[in-house]
Amino acid sequence: MTPQSTTLETLLNGRLAELLRQQGLEAEAEQVLRDHKGNRHRIDVLVELEEQVIAIEAEFAPAITVEDDAKKRLPGKPLLWRGLPISSAFTLVYPQELQKSVESRARKELEKRQDLRFAQLLPVEIDSRQEPFPNVTEQGTAIGATSGSVSTLAECLHSFWLRADRGNLVEQTIEEAASAVSRAAECLRRSPALHPHAGADSDAAATSALIWLNALLFQELLAQNLDPSTLPSPHTGKRISPPEPKVDPDKLNQQWNEILEINWWPIFHYAREALQYTPVRLTSLALGELQPVARAIASRGVIRRHDIAGRIFHRLLKTRKFLATNYTTIPAAVLLASLAFDREAEPWNTVNWSDPEQIESLRIADPACGTGTLLMAAVQEILKAHRRQAEKAEEPQTVRKLLEKAIHGYDVVPAAIHLTAATLAMAESRQVISEMPLYWMPHNVQQRARLGSLDFLSRSKGRGKVDHLPMFPEASEGPQRRTGTGETKHDVFMPACDLGNL
Repeated sequence: MTPQSTTLETLLNGRLAELLRQQGLEAEAEQVLRDHKGNRHRIDVLVELEEQVIAIEAEFAPAITVEDDAKKRLPGKPLLWRGLPISSAFTLVYPQELQKSVESRARKELEKRQDLRFAQLLPVEIDSRQEPFPNVTEQGTAIGATSGSVSTLAECLHSFWLRADRGNLVEQTIEEAASAVSRAAECLRRSPALHPHAGADSDAAATSALIWLNALLFQELLAQNLDPSTLPSPHTGKRISPPEPKVDPDKLNQQWNEILEINWWPIFHYAREALQYTPVRLTSLALGELQPVARAIASRGVIRRHDIAGRIFHRLLKTRKFLATNYTTIPAAVLLASLAFDREAEPWNTVNWSDPEQIESLRIADPACGTGTLLMAAVQEILKAHRRQAEKAEEPQTVRKLLEKAIHGYDVVPAAIHLTAATLAMAESRQVISEMPLYWMPHNVQQRARLGSLDFLSRSKGRGKVDHLPMFPEASEGPQRRTGTGETKHDVFMPACDLGNL
C-alpha cells in the first residue's frame, strides 16, 4: 500500500469512529495497545460497548490481509483497552473507489456508501464442547459477512455479542436463573402464606422467587450504572447500594424502602410486599439462593439486553406455568415489530426518527402486555430507526421519552406489570424513569363484571379518539396505574394508537 493510501486509510478510520459515535457507540480510531509481552498493536478502530470491547481492522479492497490482521487482535491472552479485554473483532473493507478520492471527498463519501463489507471474527478461545456456528470450521474465521452502510455496521456492533457468544453465555444465564428460582420456590412452598398478587391458578412460590430475582438484578444494575446526578431532589447524588453478599431480609427491606422513596415502584413494590408474606427463615433461605445468581448475571453485562431478560423470563415461564397465561415468544415479537415498523409506509414515513420529541408523541400499546416482550421489541425497533436517522444518536434521552410517554401496557395480573416494568427498565438503568404508563386492569366479578382491557371495547369512541375507562366507584379496587413513585387509582385511558396489539 502506498504512503498516500495509508494516510487516507488512517483518515477514513478516524471518520468511521466519528460516524459510529453518532450512532451511539463509544469509538476511537488509531489506538496503540501493548500485549503482556510489551509488543505494540495498532488498532484501526476500537469500540467500547458496555463491558465489551471490539476491534475493527479496516483495509481498502481487495483487502487480502485484513482477516489475518484482525486475527492478531484476538491473541490467547487478550489485549486490554481501558482495563477491558478485546472480546471480538470485525474486518471492514473500504470500497476501492474511495482509495482514488481526495481526502475531503472520501470523508463525505464514507457516510453515504452502501457497499462497505464487514464480518465478525470468532474469539480465539472457544469451548470445543459446544456446537460451532454454522459454516465455521476454525477459530478466527469470519462469520456473518455482509455489506451495507456505517449504520448497518453499527447495528451489527450493537448486537455483536449474540453471535460472538454463540448462545453459550445466554444459555448459561437462563439455566442459572431458572435453577435459582426453582430452588428458592421450593423453600417458599413451606410457607403457610405467600404473595397474594401472583394471579389465579399460578405458582405463587415461583412467582415470588422470580419477582425477587428480578428486583435483585435491577438493584445490582442501579448500583453499577445509575448516574447519581440524575436523581431528583432531595436524593441528588445518592448512590444505590447493591444487595449484600449475605442477604438479611430486614436489611434488604430497608434498602428497597430507600429505593422506593426515589422511584421504581413497579419493580420494587411487589418485591418488598412479598417479603411480608413469608417467614424470615424461609425468606433468608430463598434469597440466599437468588442473590449470588443475580450478582453473577449482572456482572456479565448482558442482562440489559432485551433478548437476555426476555429469554430468562420465557424459559422460566415455559418450564413452569408461573402466571397461568401464554406469552409471545421473543423471535415472534422481534419479527412482528420489524414488520410493523415499515419506515417507507404510513404512518412511519412521516416520522422524523432523529427527533426525540416526535418519538415521544408516538403511542404504542399492548392491552395484555405480560412480560413486556412486544413492547420491548417495539422500543428496540424505534431506537434502531433513531440511530440510523439521527446525526448524533441521543439514545438515553430517547429511551426515557419512550418509556415515560410512548409505551402503554395493560394486564390483569399485577405481577405481570412488575415483569413488564423490569423488562423495559433494565434497558435503561443509567437514569431515573419518572413513570411508565403501565396499568393493572382488574379482572373479577364483584359488584359487577370486570374484564380487564376488554372493558375498553364497550367505551370505544372510534378511530383517532382517546378512550377513557372510569374507575368504578362501587368496586373495592379500580384500575390502577403503576407509576415510578407509587400507584394511583384513577381513570385509565387507551390512547389513539400508532401501533397496538389490538
